[in-house]
This record gives sequence, structure tokens and C-alpha cells, in this order.
Amino acid sequence: MNAHSPASLVLPFSLLAACASSPPALPADRALATPTVSANEHVRIEALWAMPVVSPGEEAELVLTVHIAPGFHAYGHKETTNIPVALPAKGLQLDGLEAIGAPVLPAGEHANVHGVDTYPLPAKFTIAQRVRVPAAWRGGAAEVRGVLAYQLCNDTACYPPEKLAFTARLPVRAAP
Repeated sequence: MNAHSPASLVLPFSLLAACASSPPALPADRALATPTVSANEHVRIEALWAMPVVSPGEEAELVLTVHIAPGFHAYGHKETTNIPVALPAKGLQLDGLEAIGAPVLPAGEHANVHGVDTYPLPAKFTIAQRVRVPAAWRGGAAEVRGVLAYQLCNDTACYPPEKLAFTARLPVRAAP
């Protein structure tokens, strides 16, 4: 058989067709979640649940992926000179979910600038908050709302503190 004959092309095309077909659909409770995006001129937050659907009595983790515009930076929780990023408890509305501990905030990378220790964050970082769905939950989604508090700086100045609101919808299965 010639390497370029029609018969020699059947296997490669069948492999290509198999690779190009869509993967099998996941059940609704295992489908990949889509992040909720909040943004302003210099900051973008992608709010996403680590598990897209949970049951009453289970725990879930909210992950905020924060993107800072080029030329700016925020500060980690070790910062003492400038204002570090925060997820204030008073700004977190859990819609009946129960917070488990404090949010996990990034520390920042140590830098000494003109004799001052600082802890700037990279342009992309994450913040996580664990929650528990009460065992008595009757099903349906929980709508979590919160604010990220931060201060941005560039190479020449720091700006007044700001807040950016976000939301994240957590689907909860009905209790059995």
C-alpha cells in the first residue's frame, strides 16, 4: 500500500475524528463551575467554588483569584507599612452558610525597599474561605457576597484603600 493512498489515510482520519469529538457530558453535579467575575480599573476577582455542588452538612471552599493590573501591586498579610489585602468578616454575607475559620490570605514576598520591609503580592494571587452547609439546609443555591479590601501601589506612590465587591453562587443539593 502506498503511504499516500486513500486506504492509508483512513486510520489517521479516524483517529483525528475520535480526538475531535466532544468529551462525554458530566452530570450536572460534577460539571465544571464557571467563575463569577468582578472588576474595576485595576483589579479583577474571579470567585469560584472548589466543588461546584455540595450537599447539606458538607464543607466547601470559596477561592478568589485576584488579578492586579500591570504596574501595580497589593500587599500580603505580613505587611505592616502599607495596608494588606483583607476579606473582612463584616463584609462577608454567607446566606446561611457557616464560616470555618478565617480566610487564608497570601503572605506576600519579602522585599526591603529603602530600608523598609514590605510584602508585595504577585500580579495574580488567591484567597480562600472555607464554609459549611448546615445539615438542615433544604437545597437550592446559597449566594455569598463579600468585599475584598486592598491598597494598590506602584513604583512611585500608594493609593487610598479600596474595596471591590464579589458574589459567588454555591449550588446545594436537596437533603435526601
